Amino acid sequence: MPDLEDRVSKLERKVAMLELLRVRDEREAEDRIPPVQMQNLRDVNETISILLGIVSSQDMDIKTMRESLADVKNDLGDVEHRLGRLETKVDENTALLIQILERLSGKS
Repeated sequence: MPDLEDRVSKLERKVAMLELLRVRDEREAEDRIPPVQMQNLRDVNETISILLGIVSSQDMDIKTMRESLADVKNDLGDVEHRLGRLETKVDENTALLIQILERLSGKS
């Protein structure tokens, strides 16, 4: 039975052979495709690569915007809470002012 080193070596040779066959098949396929069509395929491949880069960048931008939106929502909640407290204070001060005015008008 072959030892591990022999088996790894044999596997490496097979992988190298498969890679050579793949490269040969790609070249043969390229040779069968008319040059204009090959250039069109390259252009499409380049465009797709560019679009993937743009989409990836936009995905990160959208994630950042979502995080920022969450912060804005939290801040808005805080502002609404503070406004509620201010409204309560204004209502209390208005009621107190009315009481004072009523007392003053009753003394005259």
